[in-house]
Amino acid sequence: MTVAAEAWLRMRKQADAAQMEIMLRMESCKIQKAKLLREMAQQYQGGPFEQTLNACAAQIICGGEVIPLPKSPYVLHTAGEIGNALGITANHVGRIANQYGLKNSEYGELVLDVAAHSAKTVRTFRYYESVIPIIKDKLREEGRL
Repeated sequence: MTVAAEAWLRMRKQADAAQMEIMLRMESCKIQKAKLLREMAQQYQGGPFEQTLNACAAQIICGGEVIPLPKSPYVLHTAGEIGNALGITANHVGRIANQYGLKNSEYGELVLDVAAHSAKTVRTFRYYESVIPIIKDKLREEGRL
């Protein structure tokens, strides 16, 4: 074997080793992410948040959906969607819901969501269809509809 061929072979082995090191570090990062999700899931024992976080952890490790995400039996709407339908702002929807105690399991549910302007995961309330007529009535009472 020539000197050039030996040098090329050595460089190739080094490149392969470096690539393997990068792959191992990436796998290690995936495992760390999954561990963090599992730790977060322990805070929400028995609820849909726990199921969601565990499903996400499994998806990271396996590279695809292994455990399906829990689904609500109802169609969920954001305050913005309800506001658009009623011609008011999302903020106003939230204020009415807070004022009249509509943020409960009868009218919606808390979901984990990614914050609009950051990478934070936050709890947000999503509303069922059944809350729309109630908010309409409250707007009529306020003289806003």
